[in-house]
Amino acid sequence: MPMDIVNEVQQVLAQSARGKGIEPSFVTAYQILERLPPAIRQRLKDERGRGGAGTGVYYSAPSVVAEAAAKVPGVIIGYLDTGGLKLVIGEEQVEAGNVLCGIYRVPRT
Repeated sequence: MPMDIVNEVQQVLAQSARGKGIEPSFVTAYQILERLPPAIRQRLKDERGRGGAGTGVYYSAPSVVAEAAAKVPGVIIGYLDTGGLKLVIGEEQVEAGNVLCGIYRVPRT
């Protein structure tokens, strides 16, 4: 499944906000999931669950997205301490399911 969405994930990464400098900003798999086309996002959530702390789901929709993001050519991966971090999927506030969260960006094309 991750290979099925690599192109869509790459598009989301390429369109992330630019801050200082010319490179797209880092985003989490949760943010990428939220920015995917609605049909893909819903299918992932239906098949794998929304993910996050307390759901009891190990390989959730954000996990699939993270795996796809790691396969994007040229992707730069970092990690973020999730202590106190709150994320939003749809209209639902979510706490990250791990103490570290991958962050992804692609170089400017």
